[in-house]
Amino acid sequence: MGECPIELRFENFGVSTDNFCDQDYIDEFQFGKVYHGKVSLHGSGPPSSLSPYRSVSPPAASTQRKFQFGKVYHGKVPLQGSEQPKPVTVKIWENLPEHSLYPYENPSRLMDEVIFLQQQEVLHPGLMKLYGYCCEAEQWGVVYDFKSFNTVANLVLRDDFLWWQRIKVALRFAQLLRFLHVQNRGERPFLIRNISADHIMVDEDWNPKLYDFGLITGGIFPDKTKYSFQCLNGCWGAREPRGDWSHRTDEFAFGVFLLGLITKEVYTDEDRLNLEPCIVGRAYEKYCCDQERVGGENFRLVHKSFEADPSFCASDAPSITRLAWYCVNYFPCDRPDLNGIVNWLQRLKVVRRHLRIYREVKRKLPV
Repeated sequence: MGECPIELRFENFGVSTDNFCDQDYIDEFQFGKVYHGKVSLHGSGPPSSLSPYRSVSPPAASTQRKFQFGKVYHGKVPLQGSEQPKPVTVKIWENLPEHSLYPYENPSRLMDEVIFLQQQEVLHPGLMKLYGYCCEAEQWGVVYDFKSFNTVANLVLRDDFLWWQRIKVALRFAQLLRFLHVQNRGERPFLIRNISADHIMVDEDWNPKLYDFGLITGGIFPDKTKYSFQCLNGCWGAREPRGDWSHRTDEFAFGVFLLGLITKEVYTDEDRLNLEPCIVGRAYEKYCCDQERVGGENFRLVHKSFEADPSFCASDAPSITRLAWYCVNYFPCDRPDLNGIVNWLQRLKVVRRHLRIYREVKRKLPV
């Protein structure tokens, strides 16, 4: 069997929390779980032993991190006539009382995502390619045609997540957001509204992929910011500080994302429950302590460990700090737009250096 069409529906995954232990998941996302496992498709072999239905079975072990609303797993789809299974990523929504006020929120979010990812005009390498989905028997899940390496949230604290890799992720993700914000010329732009390091995966070449669209609005969707039941304000630690939505809400969340990349900071459930300051709060505390000593133009929030990274350019540190600082400005009108953010990142020395290396390698390749 070749690749399944987009209309493929995985009837009754048969997945429940009893099927998986804590060591089996990679990550969680805002409205449910994404599973790493084997997806048995109709006609492609015997079903999993977990359930008489078409199902998802996890591997023996995988990287994991507790997140706010769900779990993420890598998986493999056995294909008929092929010895090599197809790598996929599976995401499953959950009913969580504290974030689901109405019974049809999760099915609605799933269908919004399916509709959004099928639009030809929003095809972009930074978006997931949908492989299949399920929306029956209170099982809501999607399967992405994507071999993920890890989520950015899992990588942020790691020393082997190098400076140039972080900047590449930031730049590519900013380019995706710029595309979504400006591609609907004459119409309302797509706003993601729940940008988080937990909602961004990377492949082995450090290309980021956005994989959650639970609060998306704009374009073909009605203005959800005006609905009374849209009470969620994004992700913890990256919510609009003014308490309402604006055309610069995604820019604020991107600034939080960028701060996490350069400071090696994450904001966890434990931090929230313990009333610890968020990433922006920690950055502001450091700014208050250091800005008089080092001066505003030379102030940097970059983690000191990057100084030992061969790809680190010291002259980029104050520049990228100012960019992140502008993005998290309290007043939306004072934040840069996505076009300005992309241009700023492209001017960084590390970007120009790696672009030059790429061009030199490409020029030497045989035609």
